[in-house]
Amino acid sequence: MDDPSILVFVLVSFVIGFLCGLLPYLVGSVYGMRRHAKAGMILCIVGGLLGGIVVALPVALIFTGVILFKTRS
Repeated sequence: MDDPSILVFVLVSFVIGFLCGLLPYLVGSVYGMRRHAKAGMILCIVGGLLGGIVVALPVALIFTGVILFKTRS
């Protein structure tokens, strides 16, 4: 557990999730859907930690699509 590469991996994964989460967060904030915006951000961070960009990016795109779809209906 003293290996610094684990810490680097976790930090990079967190940053990837955070950056992907900015998309649904900003779109949700613009359209007044703060709850969806926060949920998208949190799930992208969790996805980034679990699977990196392979998981975080699709989650971001799906949440952004849901936010845009709900604002149009």
